[in-house]
Amino acid sequence: MPSATKLEKKEAYHQRLCDYLNTYERAFVVGADNVGSKQMSDIRAALRPETIILMGKNTMMKRSIRLYCEETGNDQWAPLLDELVGNVGLIFTKGDLSQVKAEIAKYKVGAPARVGLVAPNDVTIPSGGTGMDPSQTSFFQALAIATKINKGGC
Repeated sequence: MPSATKLEKKEAYHQRLCDYLNTYERAFVVGADNVGSKQMSDIRAALRPETIILMGKNTMMKRSIRLYCEETGNDQWAPLLDELVGNVGLIFTKGDLSQVKAEIAKYKVGAPARVGLVAPNDVTIPSGGTGMDPSQTSFFQALAIATKINKGGC
């Protein structure tokens, strides 16, 4: 059984989510993989006051939405239940969804490859010379990419 303070926090989260479901007519689910805290903070600041970003545990969000739908009889939000998978959040807005999406896209930045991350796009590296010195193979080793140094030309 969770402690009293945890139960209070969960109930406060449930109440806040239900308030948003009552207040806002539109929302969409956003993935938050590989998004830094500074980037998220900048996006939140840019979207205020017409738009709210709500992050949380998927099970808590699903539970709150399910209870809201049962209590109010409003099944408008029920389709969100299947979409809450992975590292996602909800964006509630009174504005136009395409404008909110465009504003979020302004904060999209490229990120260098790191070991263990899944690339959002397919990456194909053709075999052959890289044109790099043999001393620069540490770049590939850091990414766990096997390299072979051939004697001779590049």
